[in-house]
Amino acid sequence: MALAADVFLQAAAGDRRLPRPSATRALAVFAIAWGCVRGLSAVEQRLPGPHLTLPLWSLPAPETFAPAATVLSQAFITALFQVCLLAIAVAATARYFPGWKRYGPAAALALLYAAGRAQSPLQLVYFSVTAAAGILVIEALVRLCAADLLTFGVALFWLHTIGPALTLSEQPAAFLRWNGVACVALAAVAGFAVARKFPMGRVSAAE
Repeated sequence: MALAADVFLQAAAGDRRLPRPSATRALAVFAIAWGCVRGLSAVEQRLPGPHLTLPLWSLPAPETFAPAATVLSQAFITALFQVCLLAIAVAATARYFPGWKRYGPAAALALLYAAGRAQSPLQLVYFSVTAAAGILVIEALVRLCAADLLTFGVALFWLHTIGPALTLSEQPAAFLRWNGVACVALAAVAGFAVARKFPMGRVSAAE
């Protein structure tokens, strides 16, 4: 997956210096993504009609010796996979659908997503609008960060960490509560360290 992301990134970006990772941009991407996810989740739960899924309470890894380590490792693997997938999708779109040509496939993808989720006309309209808005948000974030994959990776790592970490920190048991606090602290330190200590180089197919 990482090799495929590198190939598509080289095809789209060519031999040019990538933007330096930024903890500030990572924090901005995380805040936008977290706000969108929370807002859309709250609205979706209040939509009339049947639902494919129901929100269920889940405590992350309470049976392990270190729930924080489980949360952090799962968030890292998920973020790594998603940032590679995002790099492939964005680079392929920029390479093969330049300019306004990209909005046709984007609209078709939004309608396809809505048709697979909706069980009523109202839900079809809602999921179509939210999918289109999500694509536009991703485009805005890509314009903000360009090919800065580390910034996206850090933001996604935080996004997948914060939910389980907050769930742990709200528990009455001191062991689980302090694991939640440690999870938030370690994720913040690791994210800022990666964003500051690993400058990006050039993307070049010749290299």
